[in-house]
Amino acid sequence: MKKIYLLFLLAFLPLLANADAVQIDGIYYNLNAENQVAQVTRNPNKYSGEITIPKSVTYEEVTYSVISIGESAFNYCNGVTSITIPNSVTSIENGAFQDCSGLTSITIPNSVTSIGYYVFNNCSGLASIVVEAGNTVYDSRDNCNAIIETASNTLIRGCKTTVFPNNVTSIGRYAFTGCSGMTSVTIPSSVTFIENSAFTYCSDLTSIVVEAENTEYDSRDNCNAIIRTASNYLVAGCKTTVIPDGVTRIAYDAFAGCSGLTSVEIPNSVTHLLGSTFRFCDGLTSVNIPNSVTYLGAETFYGCRNLASVTISNGVTSILVGVFHNCTALASVEIPNSVTSIDSYAFASCRSLTSVEIPNSVTSIGKGAFLRCYGLTSVTISNSVTSIGENAFQECKGLTSVTIPHSVTSIGESAFSRCSGLTSVTSLATTPPQAEDNTFTNYDIPLYVPKGTRDAYLAASPWNKFKEIIELENTDEDEITIKSYGKGTYCSDYDLDFSDMENLKAFIVSGYDHKTNTIWLTRVKSVPAGTGIIVKGTPGDYKVKHVESLSVYANFLVGTTEDKKIKDVEGEMTNFVLSKGEWYRFDGEITLPKGMAYLPLPLSKFAGTRSLIEVYEDNDEGTTEIRTIEQGTVSSEHDVWFNLQGQRVAKPGKGLYIRNGKKVVIK
Repeated sequence: MKKIYLLFLLAFLPLLANADAVQIDGIYYNLNAENQVAQVTRNPNKYSGEITIPKSVTYEEVTYSVISIGESAFNYCNGVTSITIPNSVTSIENGAFQDCSGLTSITIPNSVTSIGYYVFNNCSGLASIVVEAGNTVYDSRDNCNAIIETASNTLIRGCKTTVFPNNVTSIGRYAFTGCSGMTSVTIPSSVTFIENSAFTYCSDLTSIVVEAENTEYDSRDNCNAIIRTASNYLVAGCKTTVIPDGVTRIAYDAFAGCSGLTSVEIPNSVTHLLGSTFRFCDGLTSVNIPNSVTYLGAETFYGCRNLASVTISNGVTSILVGVFHNCTALASVEIPNSVTSIDSYAFASCRSLTSVEIPNSVTSIGKGAFLRCYGLTSVTISNSVTSIGENAFQECKGLTSVTIPHSVTSIGESAFSRCSGLTSVTSLATTPPQAEDNTFTNYDIPLYVPKGTRDAYLAASPWNKFKEIIELENTDEDEITIKSYGKGTYCSDYDLDFSDMENLKAFIVSGYDHKTNTIWLTRVKSVPAGTGIIVKGTPGDYKVKHVESLSVYANFLVGTTEDKKIKDVEGEMTNFVLSKGEWYRFDGEITLPKGMAYLPLPLSKFAGTRSLIEVYEDNDEGTTEIRTIEQGTVSSEHDVWFNLQGQRVAKPGKGLYIRNGKKVVIK
């Protein structure tokens, strides 16, 4: 038995030796007893001063050859001023010297055959890089102050004093990351490939030039950026970049860490921001994302701590992981109706965000989407949302109440936990949504549920944990919200009465003129169920009474009585939608949520039309107001005139016209 135990222990000796680093003469090593080799590893107290790594070390009478510098071995060792690497070392692992800001020079011995990623990232003081002669894998030709992979002519690491040799063909990922002292860069004509993230966190970079003879890349119009010519793909920019019109995609990490970037104008040609595009651009205060943009990659604006406002384009369909994570100054954001999902941590730690409206297009709210939005006092969750992810609103301490719409079927763990300000919860779902015991932290508050569902909630956990469950009274009203644009489309399951509404009016589209791209809007006061209408008024919330309506209208609007997929062209018709107060024709296919409306018009007449002009016919009696004016008082200098066929008139004579959207008679 003793012999078997001894053999078992001996078999694990190499693993035991590797499990804990040992300190020898101030340097920590992982030792491999089986192969008698050592790897330099982290010092728990950080290295500092001048470091000389020996070729070999002796521990417990065994000599180990030092062959490797381990991953992150000197990470954040700002006090290190110099490092001497012996020619026994063959590999330098990922991030080995990352954030060694005090390091000014490095010599790579001829024994090194493997260098990992981001080895010298953020070594802001590094000004000299030399690869010893005789190295078979790497070189620093022409005193370039860089590490070049010889066989592929790829520059894998540079510094603030690097001069590109004319035979370098590629620039690797993270090649210049964190070179904060570098102010300018010129890409030679020989370069045919540049990886993403090559120039991230170069905060002092102000000039980027691509040599004119380069056939793959350019810096057109003195834009101070690197653009892949054939695809119009912007690979890297800096704080002085002006994005040229014609650029279609902006690369992952293209502006990451440009802390001096204070403003950016994204042209209408751009369709994709491919992730982390403006990550940690602390100087940005506002961004307008044009309607051409259909894709916001993960963490596009992550950590832009001074970004206070952002306009998201109507083309974006998903707000992906962490797009606005840790944008602590973001006070307002409007999510367009094109968005169908809000992914994990999309707005996490946006501590200045006070209110958010989730539009009817959104069907899911991801994990931690609004986690730690401490300032959030109001959230409107639309009736299209079916699932609320775990931690979605965790630690939103400013929320005093929350209403869960009838469409929600599941709520994840801790979705509303630690919302210490909550005084009530309302669930409009007739079937209690699936939830977890820790979905809420405080159950010592009332829960409001639809009439007739109290017993169902009493039988369902965790809903039966609430202090009291109170049934809501039935309502005979629709609640309509007018946003800041002053209008929107609507469609109800009920007949509606707008006759007594103050500051809110309803309109149908009664006609159009393709020559002037004009649509005619007629006011209505009694609206049958399922009718698509335009509602127009002062921003705010309105309650519109249900009433039996016998009205029938010739209306071009089509209401959505359920979620509906529509295409830009369907048969002989082309579809327009109203978004942010403007009519526009979209491209491809969108899902229009229940309760809205769209406008199909003849393709033969509106094929080239992208937007529409509205002319309102409106008075307090619900019929078109007709004013009478004398012919001598007619002026076309400041007024816009149309005849009743929708044709614009330069010099109106006697008769009936539309002037600035109102009917008038000229005598």
